[in-house]
Amino acid sequence: MSVKVIKTADRKPYRNLYYPFQEKYFSRDFVLDPKAYASWSDSPFLFVSLTVNDNGSIGSYASMVLTSKNSYEKLLLGEIQDHEILPFQPGEYGIPYLYWDTFIVENRAHSPYLIKSIFNELETTVRKWELLVTHVYSIAFTPAAARLMRRYFFVQAGVYKQGEKEYPIMISKVADNPYLRAFIPQI
Repeated sequence: MSVKVIKTADRKPYRNLYYPFQEKYFSRDFVLDPKAYASWSDSPFLFVSLTVNDNGSIGSYASMVLTSKNSYEKLLLGEIQDHEILPFQPGEYGIPYLYWDTFIVENRAHSPYLIKSIFNELETTVRKWELLVTHVYSIAFTPAAARLMRRYFFVQAGVYKQGEKEYPIMISKVADNPYLRAFIPQI
């Protein structure tokens, strides 16, 4: 088995594969329209990795974006939806928070390649821009995601409401999380 890893800069030819891949896992209640995430697409602080199986299908997919503490707080207060989170801007004052938007693994053998790829991109960018990421947050859209995040030292900080459904908003401080410290440089 070979694993082909696609990074952020090389993702465009695979869009016709990864949008349907995401739709399989997310309810129709969610905004999956790429136009809703246009501010993310143009950001130097968006990170996307996906793996491709031998047959050309997607084996796993992850996306992250550096945001601000302000965006995190607005999400927590219910003032914005996840697709309205604004990416951190070049030259912006403040300490960025990392929003871990998506993590889908169909082929478990791809998981280590996916994680290594996306965090390598993050590390390169953080070092290039001399940024200090202090917190990582995410919305646990499934009970399995919430359990996994708790196992990796994330705690529930609030609730994200999408229609009639509620999902935990999870956060972890990088300095207190040995797993995140291993992947996110503390410059």
